Amino acid sequence: MASRTLVRSSGPLGAGLFFALFVAAACDPAAGGEGSNGPQDATPNACADADADAGADADEDVSSRVALAGRTLELAELAELAVSGDEGTRGEAIAALRRAGPAGLDAFIGVHQAALASPLPAVRRTGCRLGMLAKAGLGECSDPAPTSATGPADSAALDTALDAICRQHGCRHTQLYWYTELDAALAAARTSGKPVLSLRLLGQLDEPLSCANSRFFRTILYPAVAPWLRERFILHWSSERPVPVVTVDYGDGRQLTRTITGNSVHYVLDADGRPVDALPGLLAPPVFRRLLERSAALALAARGREGRERAILLSEHHAQRLADLDVAWGAELRAVGENPSTRPPAGPLRGAAPPDVAAINVMAVGKSGVEMPLLDGIGLGPGLATPTVDLRFWDRLAARHIAESQLAPASLRAMSSIEPVDAEMRAATVRSLATDTLVNEHQLHRRVHQWFAEGSAGALSFEALNRRIYDELLLTPQSDPTLGLAPEDVYSGIAGGGWSRSTPPGGAGASPVTLSGGR
Repeated sequence: MASRTLVRSSGPLGAGLFFALFVAAACDPAAGGEGSNGPQDATPNACADADADAGADADEDVSSRVALAGRTLELAELAELAVSGDEGTRGEAIAALRRAGPAGLDAFIGVHQAALASPLPAVRRTGCRLGMLAKAGLGECSDPAPTSATGPADSAALDTALDAICRQHGCRHTQLYWYTELDAALAAARTSGKPVLSLRLLGQLDEPLSCANSRFFRTILYPAVAPWLRERFILHWSSERPVPVVTVDYGDGRQLTRTITGNSVHYVLDADGRPVDALPGLLAPPVFRRLLERSAALALAARGREGRERAILLSEHHAQRLADLDVAWGAELRAVGENPSTRPPAGPLRGAAPPDVAAINVMAVGKSGVEMPLLDGIGLGPGLATPTVDLRFWDRLAARHIAESQLAPASLRAMSSIEPVDAEMRAATVRSLATDTLVNEHQLHRRVHQWFAEGSAGALSFEALNRRIYDELLLTPQSDPTLGLAPEDVYSGIAGGGWSRSTPPGGAGASPVTLSGGR
């Protein structure tokens, strides 16, 4: 049975403002809660009510006093208890800070600023990156256990608390507050006058194994633009569906775990929750910011406009963006000696048959570099697919954009906190980021502009536009529950096609698949 504690704000919203704080396993980001498994779980989850309450005072300078365990506490005191109290007290303090919204996150960051600014210990190599070992003359793989940048116990407690308050895994590198309830985000948008930037992903942003692009957002994209995002947008994320997780067992004690397939989209919504633009896939941070500057201005201009007036505004904006893309495309082609009148490749189109997973994956260059070797290994690689992207052509164009795709220091720190990044990996990441940016902007985002310009997207709700993008653009329709991973016409030689049913170990955010190697 959840107990209820009242949190009174003494900030500018008035002395009579109350937040409802539920402290129990049913509603506690560290001691259970929305999608959690109880006090021992310590996963970064919080109840929908926390988002709803937080939306009431988003971006206000709120100084809250919280009744906790018979004491009245300031947010700063809660921030201390969130990492130093006993297990139950930590959970209650984290829940209260989450419930206080961005003010709770600001209080936590303020109290722990020095610890968060301290560099994490260097990540050791796992010993299983055979190419690296060979170059170093270290012989065979002998250390199958992965290692990560882990500091002392108080550092782990700090990150657990911070991720739970933010609802984002690895939040120390972005320090962004994410709403997970759209109504709460829209309430915050109306209060602050900011548009909403809503991420739709496979899996969940507060779990390590969300889809590949969302992991790149957390490590490459968001750290580079976090202060600007915090200033300009109300942030929200939601899950499209669980992300498939593949575990390869090599039969000698080594295991490799990766997510596979799927894509992510950033939507720009006005304060009424109506979409004005959608940015599919991964973009270089400078390009991401430049595009969002335009979309944010459009969202603010569209606020309060209805019917034909709003439709004309959206149509004209996106028609101009299409014209701008045509000019940019001509310049790209002239720069590499191609005919400037050649249209951009049309990209993938949804056909009558469900798309295969290789056709889906090749659209996202960075994530395909992680996932395509696995698809090849299990017989679902490009050999079964009609290629949808000529990567050699796009790579030629992308070579001109290496400079704006360089990794920011904040991004490198975030990446290196998870696995070591040497010069070769860094260069490959920059190249794939440049290619991803061009493909996503000139192929996928172009289609979104076309829909808005022709008037077929302007009146769509957020969910209706999202459905169209995942169905027609990203080729992952809800009607295909396997995400192209189990073609019905492929013989597997395994009883039942290898299908079984289990409860995902990570909850609803992941769909595990295990591949075992023989001895």
